[in-house]
Amino acid sequence: MKLDAKTIERFISKIEKTDDCWNWKGVKKDGSYGSFFYKGKDVPAHRFSYEFFTKRTIGFGLVIDHLCRNTKCVNPKHLEPVTNRENVLRGIAPAAKHAAKTHCEHGHILVGKNNKVRSRKGRAWRVCRTCKNLTQQRYMKKKIGREIGPPRVVHT
Repeated sequence: MKLDAKTIERFISKIEKTDDCWNWKGVKKDGSYGSFFYKGKDVPAHRFSYEFFTKRTIGFGLVIDHLCRNTKCVNPKHLEPVTNRENVLRGIAPAAKHAAKTHCEHGHILVGKNNKVRSRKGRAWRVCRTCKNLTQQRYMKKKIGREIGPPRVVHT
């Protein structure tokens, strides 16, 4: 990325360096991510910073992960290009929390044969087969008034 001195100076003037992060003082889109006007359009300040300071382009389909979890930070040492999936899984949102689970809420392991992936309308979630089988057994007992065999517990 070849830049003139004026653009570099303008970009750097909008950075407030702390001991760790370089916080963006300029315009922020959506109240969190910095925005820098360059070549007639607004570009994300963290993407601009990464490409300018590292001299590397961000690959197609990649997003920038803030390793410091500070969305205002433009320190290139805190920025890493990753896939959107990787970025989400590294985060603290519900999707990341659910993906990190190794056991269901009843303590059954969520791997191998005991893990079933269900999906509907583009959304996917994991189901514990042991819990599903136990629920089905309780339903059938209530419906027909008797046990229909021992509940199947899935072991991996």
